[in-house]
Amino acid sequence: MARTAAHLLYGLFVLVSLLLSPTAVCAHERFYDATHNSPILLMRETQRQSLQGHFQLLPAQATPLTIEQVIKPQITQQFLNINWGFAGGFQSGERWLRVNLEREPDAPSRWIIELGSALLDRLELYIPTPTPGHYQRVVLGDHTPLNQRPMASRLYSVPLDLGSAPQTTLYLRLQTLQMMTLFGTIWQEQAFMENERQDNLIYGMHLGIFLLLIGVNLLAGIWLRDPVLRIYALYLVGLILIQANTANLFFLLLPITWPWFNDFVLIFALHIMTIAVILLWDHLLELKRYLPTMHKLYHVLVIGVALVMPFGLTQQVIYFSPHIMNLAFYVFALSSFLTLIIAYRRQSYGLYLLYFIAFLPTAVGGYIYRMMQEGTIPHNFWTEHAFQLGSLSHLILFTLVLGYRVQCMQQDQRRAQEALLRDIQSTELELERHVKRRAMELEAASASLESTHQQRMVAVHMERRIRRRQRTFLSLLSHEFRQPLSGIFRAVEMIRFKQPNLDSTTQAELLSIAQESKQLGIWVDTLLTEHARLNQEEDEEEEALLWDDEDDSPLMDTKP
Repeated sequence: MARTAAHLLYGLFVLVSLLLSPTAVCAHERFYDATHNSPILLMRETQRQSLQGHFQLLPAQATPLTIEQVIKPQITQQFLNINWGFAGGFQSGERWLRVNLEREPDAPSRWIIELGSALLDRLELYIPTPTPGHYQRVVLGDHTPLNQRPMASRLYSVPLDLGSAPQTTLYLRLQTLQMMTLFGTIWQEQAFMENERQDNLIYGMHLGIFLLLIGVNLLAGIWLRDPVLRIYALYLVGLILIQANTANLFFLLLPITWPWFNDFVLIFALHIMTIAVILLWDHLLELKRYLPTMHKLYHVLVIGVALVMPFGLTQQVIYFSPHIMNLAFYVFALSSFLTLIIAYRRQSYGLYLLYFIAFLPTAVGGYIYRMMQEGTIPHNFWTEHAFQLGSLSHLILFTLVLGYRVQCMQQDQRRAQEALLRDIQSTELELERHVKRRAMELEAASASLESTHQQRMVAVHMERRIRRRQRTFLSLLSHEFRQPLSGIFRAVEMIRFKQPNLDSTTQAELLSIAQESKQLGIWVDTLLTEHARLNQEEDEEEEALLWDDEDDSPLMDTKP
């Protein structure tokens, strides 16, 4: 249900955007009529009197007119009464208006007329002089430096000396490339000064809050390494430039002489806000992670807007400022729609919906201010300051949303830390089980090696016993064979020595016995020598093998 309501809210927002865009390029003729319009009555107790409902408008003429032509009867009869303030939309050329003043005899003769809006390129006020048919021309507008205006005030203020004349008609000539809107107020001097001080104080506090938030968001973004806060600080820079521009504060704060300064600041601020909105939504929606193609498209759009920005210095681009303003609003609207689409399938839907809602007051305030300039709604305190009030509401809401975002990020970080801790604990348990399993395997392998080592030692001892028996046998063999053989050989040699006269057959047999005995003795000696050599080599190999076994044995004593 909440998601459906959010989509309906967005659809209404876009529909209003589409319906309001065409109305900005035309005047609202339906608010004009030809009925009599009563003049403004100035009394002694009057502190201020709005000009709303007292303007009269001359329909657009084919050729520009001078004041001498406008005051002619055939032209003055064409003036139409305006129910509210004048709002001519975006149009070029000139428009003539007039307002009638009627002063009671006891009313002050000195008054101050305050005219707006701030975004008027050229405003000419014609004040009648004591000489009939002659008018004093006062040139105002944001193309006129402050030192060339009659009064150094936020809007365009002119002191009026009505003298003793009971009725006075003032004529106004408008020329601008911005939205052609005019409203005004007649003040007594003391009331005007007091109101000017209050307005300057309020606007100073308002801009001070913005500057403070810009610094806080910028420093926090640098300290926390959060690009969202840094980009939002850039967005606030564009927002404060637009508000200072629409309030006409730059001329009070800076020594400006360039005629197109206000127009350029407006274009520059719109570009800054457009870039900031695109980058802000790119980071808030995490397009680089979830929609890389849209992320690249957003960056291409940012580069395009940045490349167009230097051309804001030219008058041709300033003329298209309404279209750039529409682009800024539509980028915001489409980005908000993209927010809802992406967040609809993600767990952070509620947070993105809060982002969208937090930006609505600025957009709604801007549309109200725009409709006031177009004449769709009347001019009053709330409509004149709708953009400022909407911006303050946006600051409060978005600050709360950013705080909620930080809280969500902390919760996500805490959940990530808990998940990481669980993974670490699971890994530690798995590692502990693996270590135990490996320890058991090593223990079994060690036991197996020890058993094998013991078996080999038993085999070595058995082999040594066998070799000892072999040596004993060979020793016995040597003793039992060599002594008899030696006795036989000596006996045969003794017989041959003592009986030299034996027959040849006996001599041959004795020689054969001697030779065989000697040969048998040689074989016995050879056998014993070879056996001793083999035993020595086997002992050396066995000793080396035993040392290797002791080095490799897991049970060997490692003490020095």
